[in-house]
Amino acid sequence: MLRGRSCLPSILGLFAGLFAVLLVLVSSVYAQDEPLRETETYRQAIEKLGGPSVVHWTELGSTGLERWDARRIIEIRGVVVEWDPKKLGVVRSDGNGVTSFPGDGVVGIEPAWKADEFEAVHALFAQHRYEDVLTQGQNALRLTNIPRWQQRLLVAEMVQSAVSLKKWAVAGRIFGFLIKDAPPNLLLSAIPLPWSDEAITASPGVAEEATGWIESESPAMQLLGASWLLGGDQRSKGVEMLQTLSKSESEVISGYAKAQLWRTVPPSEIVDYPLPQWLKLRDSLPLAAQAGPTMLLATRLEQAGQHELAIGEFLRIATLFGDRYHLKQKAVANAIDISKAIGDNAQADRISRLYPASDTNRVLDTNRNQGRK
Repeated sequence: MLRGRSCLPSILGLFAGLFAVLLVLVSSVYAQDEPLRETETYRQAIEKLGGPSVVHWTELGSTGLERWDARRIIEIRGVVVEWDPKKLGVVRSDGNGVTSFPGDGVVGIEPAWKADEFEAVHALFAQHRYEDVLTQGQNALRLTNIPRWQQRLLVAEMVQSAVSLKKWAVAGRIFGFLIKDAPPNLLLSAIPLPWSDEAITASPGVAEEATGWIESESPAMQLLGASWLLGGDQRSKGVEMLQTLSKSESEVISGYAKAQLWRTVPPSEIVDYPLPQWLKLRDSLPLAAQAGPTMLLATRLEQAGQHELAIGEFLRIATLFGDRYHLKQKAVANAIDISKAIGDNAQADRISRLYPASDTNRVLDTNRNQGRK
């Protein structure tokens, strides 16, 4: 438990230092003194599947600290042949075959899209033009002969776009297409769960959709439905399903179900008993799947009055998960609002300077301090 003087400078220093080291190490992993020769296999892969992508991949460490370790992040350059939970297959420029890595180790990807239409939708996503992503994404997905992994990546960005627009029912429907065949952890983590105050701000239509999702045969859709029912009249049904899913063989499904049950713990009980277990659970998840649980952890810490701990977790999101635009913007806004609420305007200014883009056109969330569960 942190009390008294702010520890934010040390927190910011930790995150900034980690991020700087990560960038340096990632950029230098496969640096070469001279260009590698291109094999015929590589040229054929480009002709068939599109140009080389840049994949950020991490070894699957046994602890959360290992998953944080910047030395374990490597940059893989090549034509992505396949990407599913079990395998990431890549043809490198000097390769005469496919080099394979565990698919769930992917924590980020800069794709070389095969079709201009896909590249255009991806650019709209990066520009936060979410309505355009949803409309133009549907058209792009009609194209044929597009690598399956690129289709799923675009759908995941459409899910996140709907979330950013707070169109939770739409996001859930799109996610239903994404998980028709098992996606890797990075894409599975796009599941539109209520990680903050969404359960009390979403339209009533989401609860109606959730009653259908929870009856699905897909564990991911059951998780989605149960999580949204947790805040309404069918709370007990949601709790029961989450308890069942917490025993799932899927690391992410199980972890997310346990994390959603954090919402049932009264704020007064958070610090004394559950907090160490919550931290252990969050850190045990693959790095690609930690953003949502971190948001929920920070939200619950704020509700428990643990302001500095909450700020630290919000800034962890902003530092490590910058491509989750909705979560990053909300996390930075929350950290700024908490700082101002406790009378530390200097701290709020430091956060604004460190993450200036996240504070643009920010709307104050008046529901955050109402003791949600």
